Amino acid sequence: MPELYGSRGITLTYGNGAIIRDKKGKEYIDFYCSSGAALFGHCHPYLVKTLKEASKMPWTVGIGMGSETRNKFMESLRQIFPDRECFFCNSGSEAVEAALKLVTFLNSSRKKILALRRSFHGRTLGALSLTFNPLYRNPWAHVILPVTHLEPEILPSNIDEDTVAVFVEPVRGEGGVYPLEEEIGKKITEACKLHGALLVSDEVQCGWGRCGDYSVSEKMWP
Repeated sequence: MPELYGSRGITLTYGNGAIIRDKKGKEYIDFYCSSGAALFGHCHPYLVKTLKEASKMPWTVGIGMGSETRNKFMESLRQIFPDRECFFCNSGSEAVEAALKLVTFLNSSRKKILALRRSFHGRTLGALSLTFNPLYRNPWAHVILPVTHLEPEILPSNIDEDTVAVFVEPVRGEGGVYPLEEEIGKKITEACKLHGALLVSDEVQCGWGRCGDYSVSEKMWP
């Protein structure tokens, strides 16, 4: 993996809250949080306790079988996002792949997919089509889906009757942090409604409390 992401020359051996320690004993404040995945820091006592309890139960329960734990989680989700459906998957890239399959199935007669410049949606083949950075995309340009990447200001005017879907990150995280202006978000939403295009808000990197609420887009442009 260092070959893919580049090595920082640090091997971590300990973590507690926001503090991490390398094998030489040097401590750091962890602002990286494993690309945002370590949302609650390291070794949080409540999570450690919960993991110990969970380890005494069935380790995996397929979707085809019932699970009390999953039912409780679903009920919590329904309270946060009422009248919504849920699809369980393993990663952010997989969630984007599922969204891409869904929108192209629902709008199968249309061809155009739009996304934002400076967006990151993943590195699997479909998600890579939506990711902006040419360094990631170019080696697979011959097989990825044709996606048009635009600046937020001009995206609404490019949505038309042939647009399948528009993928946006409310806070774009490729090469910096670029929050989408609320007014532009509303214009994108209105243009999608006007032309019948599907709008996908990818909040893998910015949602679930990372920006202060479960969903950034629902607060910005409901």
